[in-house]
Amino acid sequence: MNEKTFGLLGFPLSHSFSALIYNIIFKLYNKNYKYLLLETPPEKINIFIKSHPNLDGFNVTMPYKNYMFSLINNADETSSFFKTTNTVLKQEGSYKCYNTDYFGFLQSLKFFNVNFKGNILLLGLGGAGKIVAAEAILKKANLTVAIRRASFKKATKTLNSLFSENFNENVKIVDLQNIPKEKYGIIVNATPIGMSPNTKETLLNEFFGCETAIDLIYNPKETLFLKKAKKDGAKTINGFMMLIFQAIKAFEIFTNSSFKETETLKLALKIKEKLKRN
Repeated sequence: MNEKTFGLLGFPLSHSFSALIYNIIFKLYNKNYKYLLLETPPEKINIFIKSHPNLDGFNVTMPYKNYMFSLINNADETSSFFKTTNTVLKQEGSYKCYNTDYFGFLQSLKFFNVNFKGNILLLGLGGAGKIVAAEAILKKANLTVAIRRASFKKATKTLNSLFSENFNENVKIVDLQNIPKEKYGIIVNATPIGMSPNTKETLLNEFFGCETAIDLIYNPKETLFLKKAKKDGAKTINGFMMLIFQAIKAFEIFTNSSFKETETLKLALKIKEKLKRN
């Protein structure tokens, strides 16, 4: 069998389920592949590729999604649009960036039957935040982006680079410490605040009567953000299914294959069930 090695680049990685997910997929599709957790501190990120010449591809998580995109001068359409990558494939000695997070987010919304319209409050505008913002803007939602005041200029530049001037009409950028007390149908946390091991942290204590609260964090399964939202009467969704869907799309890239939507859903449910037993 054709042996290949893949892995996850990030720091830290103690919270990650990626190796579990990919090993389930590899087994289901009879692939003799290995998947490694490649925890890399910032002082060593500049030699990562040189230090791992035997990798056939790798996934990228915080805090290196933007860095890897800028380092590798070759990207697919989605990765180029968002200027960030979470999947890198090695082909004939060169590397290419892909972004499967957007696919994962869209499939997760569909899986949970979320109509991503109306008034949406987004916390954070990093790699994941850009993806959430894009979908809200494309759906012509009224989007409020809450970030630190020091990041206002950078956030405006980010949104301008993605959507030119078209985002201004339905988007406002506000200070995290001064979020307008309005009714938001959906609130999304796209920051790492509340992720294991810092599970007692949350950016939000008031949910303004929102109907759906989404936290892109998947570990812990229920963050403090989601606990407080649930207490306030909201439907809550974590990042677990998004993680699974984006991994399936990355597997397609790693294996040069393509799944029908029904096969993707069937595989996602299998992975979810198997992970419950671990």
